[in-house]
Amino acid sequence: MPKITRKNGISLAIFASTLLLTIKGVYAADGQLAVSGSMALPFLFIFVNFFQTFLATIMVLEVKAISRSTVWNRIISGNVALIGAITSIAILLIKMQDMTSRLVQYAIAFFFTFAVTMVIFTIYLLIVPLLK
Repeated sequence: MPKITRKNGISLAIFASTLLLTIKGVYAADGQLAVSGSMALPFLFIFVNFFQTFLATIMVLEVKAISRSTVWNRIISGNVALIGAITSIAILLIKMQDMTSRLVQYAIAFFFTFAVTMVIFTIYLLIVPLLK
């Protein structure tokens, strides 16, 4: 179990504030701030993907203390760019509600979340040998 350090606490605070601001911004784009039945998919999409991005950032910060490589800075930059992609796709899911079927929206959300999961798994496989 990783220790709660100052870096992890700062990352947790950034994660929570970014998640809340993104959810508010995404729902403000549609004019709805309440999570209704039609808004449940984008809300779940944002939460799951932000949580995965947060975990990846914590893992990278843990290994960055051991290994002084510039690769970890680039991975953190990629995680920051991923936050923008998650927000953009969540806005598109909201805007597409009237134009596409629910199945298409679920497929978009599932495959993007699956791709993010595979990236997190790859980061984990890079980090495990360095932490031993």
